[in-house]
Parts: sequence; C-alpha cells; structure tokens
Amino acid sequence: MRQEGIPVVINKKAGRKSLFAVGLEALLIRPPFLHKEACDPEEKIGNKVEKAFSLEGMATRPYLAHTIEDVRNTVKGLVAQGERAIVVAGGDGTFNAAVQAAAGTETALGLIPLGTANALALELDIPFSVREAARVIKTGKIRTIDLGKAGGHFFTMGAGMSFDAHVIKKVDHGSKWAMGSMAYIVHGILEAARYPFPFLKIESEDPVPVRSEGYLVIVANARYYGGHFKAAPRALMEDGLLDVVVMKQKGFWHLIRYLGAMRYRDITRLADVDYFQCHRFRITSEPPVPVHVDAEVAEMTPCVFECVPKALRVIVPAES
Repeated sequence: MRQEGIPVVINKKAGRKSLFAVGLEALLIRPPFLHKEACDPEEKIGNKVEKAFSLEGMATRPYLAHTIEDVRNTVKGLVAQGERAIVVAGGDGTFNAAVQAAAGTETALGLIPLGTANALALELDIPFSVREAARVIKTGKIRTIDLGKAGGHFFTMGAGMSFDAHVIKKVDHGSKWAMGSMAYIVHGILEAARYPFPFLKIESEDPVPVRSEGYLVIVANARYYGGHFKAAPRALMEDGLLDVVVMKQKGFWHLIRYLGAMRYRDITRLADVDYFQCHRFRITSEPPVPVHVDAEVAEMTPCVFECVPKALRVIVPAES
C-alpha cells in the first residue's frame, strides 16, 4: 500500500434497498447476514466507507464510480500505476468489473460488500458490516484463487445462461431497491411461465470428455450462486476446475423444485440433475442465448468456458 492511502473504488449505487426490501429478505430468504447499511442513501455511502477505514487507522483514496464501466476503468488505471492492493466497495457485479482489470496481475483486491446479494462475501467469509470488512483489509491475508472464464469475461463465483441471464436483464435498479434480492426470485417466477427454455448442449474439451444436455445450466467456481443458494456445494476456488450443474427438466414447477433444492438440500443429488467437474468445455444452443458472469450479462452461446488457475489475489480474513 502506498503512503497516501489505499485506493477504494466505491460504487455508491450498488445494493441500495428499501427498508421494506430488507424486511422482506429477512422474512422470506432468511440470509445468514442482514446488510444493515443497505438502506443508507447513495450520498452517505462514500463517507461511511471512508469513516470505517479511518476508525481502523487507515488512510484512503476514494474513487466514486457511477457505473460498472467506471469501476472497470478506474481499477484498470490503478493496476497500471502499480497499486499492490485495491479495495472495491460494491456487490458481485461491481467486484466482477474490477476482476476484469486485475486478473493475472500482482494486484490484490479487497471487498467491502454493498451489493444486493453479496455471494462472494459469503464465500470468502467477508463480514457484511462496513467497519468489520474494513478491518479485514487491515488485518487479513492474501489468498490466490482460480477464476472462471466465459468467452472473454472472467468470473469469480459463477455463470449462467438462457433463463438465468434473461431474468437478470429484467431486473433493473428500481426492482432491486424495492425488493432487494427477492427481485430476482419474483421476476424469475413471472418469466418462467412464458420463457421457451431452449435446449442446451455441453461438451467438455478435457482429456476425459464429458457430454450432457438440459434446459438449465450453472457453471460454478464457488459454492454460492445468486446470493444464498448453493448450486455447487462441493465447489472449491483453488482446485483448477469448474463445477457444472445441468438441470434436465424445464418449466415453472421444475424451476421451483431446483431452487428449493439449492436453498435447502443438495441439488446435485437429484436424479434429473447432472453434476460434473472439468477444466474446459463448450455450451451451444439453438437459438443462441445470453450468458451472464457474476450476474452481469456478457456473452452469447455458443460459448467456451474454462478455469484459469490461481488468477486473482484477494484479501480475506486472517483466520479463514
């Protein structure tokens, strides 16, 4: 870290929720953590993050970002300047933008979770309190993790296509403010009745080939997907492999069943689900469908997925 303070890129729009949304999540989703700062207005976020670092005895250089592209460009510039550590304050999409610039470099990324779902914070044991997350930056350690890659885009957590990406495109800032992470579930239920669910084919390019096909596919680099759902309970971020979950049925009731299994059971044990691990594979569909990475729509099928081992340095709690 440089003498003038650690750079902190703050997406002040990330994860803003109404009090109703926080209550709805607490009642229906019952997340492991309640994000108490989620209701703070945008204009207070920057000051709250700076104050948290100050209370921990750390100087900062804040960079306020208004869009995901702002985040990517700011981090890219800081990496080019030789910064050894950059903190990103935002959600999974914000962090994903930073990853595109920091992947494969010696720069370590820290996380202050301010997003709608914050799946990466759950995976890395990052506290949801801004003050406690800042303490992790001060006292934590560097961990080097694998990244997934879909086409030309990296991801830390997971990628999905077809229906998942379609729903993500439907969820706007207003929906997330009003309903929080419930917005994805509500829009998913509304869209499930009319979505065509194109057929997806998966073919691995590993030495031992794997082939599968279905209507819903999740590509996981970590256990959590879409917040508090475990799509790949045996996934590891340092094993050099991606976990692939292929759901073979389509339609509203099957979707509800799969979501329930990810939330409360082990979806990989269902008879109509294929689960395997591989390093590199290709997914095709007819017609082409959108692909999202860490909840940001980025590619279209056909798309090649691969694991990029030891591609990102992240700051995690010292005891993790």
